[in-house]
Formats: sequence, structure tokens, C-alpha cells
Amino acid sequence: MLILTRGLGEDVLIDHRIRVRVVAVFGQQVRIGVCAPASVPVDHDELDGEYRDAAGYPVFSRVEGEVRP
Repeated sequence: MLILTRGLGEDVLIDHRIRVRVVAVFGQQVRIGVCAPASVPVDHDELDGEYRDAAGYPVFSRVEGEVRP
């Protein structure tokens, strides 16, 4: 695991195509934004596997250019 220190408004770039930005800090909570291609599923870790079809494949829908469960 790579651990980085980022400030408000700063980004981390992954594989030149996934951008993670610190968008707000509320005490010990940090709000992040993730920009990724539609082919890259992005979800909460605790929700992994929650949105699967009968065959076990992830189910996503496109909302305003974003991929959402």
C-alpha cells in the first residue's frame, strides 16, 4: 500500500487515467472525488459485491457520464 499526504484540492493520478482528488475535509472525514474511464468500476469497498446480477457480474448504470451502481 502506498500512503501519500494530499491537501485540499490536490490530486493523485493512477495509471495516467484515474484521478483521485481531496475535495473536502470535515474533521476526521475526508471527501474524495474519483475521475475514471467508464470501463473502470469505482465503488465503496464495503459495497463490493452488493450490486451483482444473477450470474455474479457487477451491475452498473450510466448517470450523466458517470458510472454508478
